[in-house]
Amino acid sequence: MDLSSSNARVIIMSLITNLSGRIRNTNLPLSHGLMPVFEAVINSIQAIEESENAKNGKIFLEIIRNEAILDNLDEDLEAPIVNFIINDNGCGFNEENYKSFQTLDSDYKIKKGCRGLGRLMWLKVFDSAAITSTYLDKQNEYKKRNFLFTSQKAISDESISTDSTNKLKTMVSLNGFAHNYRDHVPNK
Repeated sequence: MDLSSSNARVIIMSLITNLSGRIRNTNLPLSHGLMPVFEAVINSIQAIEESENAKNGKIFLEIIRNEAILDNLDEDLEAPIVNFIINDNGCGFNEENYKSFQTLDSDYKIKKGCRGLGRLMWLKVFDSAAITSTYLDKQNEYKKRNFLFTSQKAISDESISTDSTNKLKTMVSLNGFAHNYRDHVPNK
């Protein structure tokens, strides 16, 4: 069929996706266990570039360790890393970014070299990602979007409310660093 012809028909179909299967089939070597953190930081950089804070962008990376194990470790050792928290003051999970997040293999940022796979890596290496994001909606009002992202439920516990802080900000908390990846990355 000649798709350039004006008589060509476009067929739209929807596919059912098994998110946990898609994550299982996403290849990520054990030595690349920090790649999801890098992906989240890259998302923060891009969000800042797209925001009113482009000249005053800030990204904070917090490393959370399992403090309960500290007492049982030698003085030379560090407690194992369990979570990472990435905060930024970029444009956040506005409607366009959230729609892209919901779309596997999104081509929303393809011109920037993105393939729409970063969030799959989050769940390949971490149990969950908890997101809180304050953004400007199309009516120029500040809104706060919260949701949880897991391989079992995909996006859940979503809420949107008005935000009175009037500041763009997003927090992505990558929780439950998988042992098989955690054991293959530097701990210091």
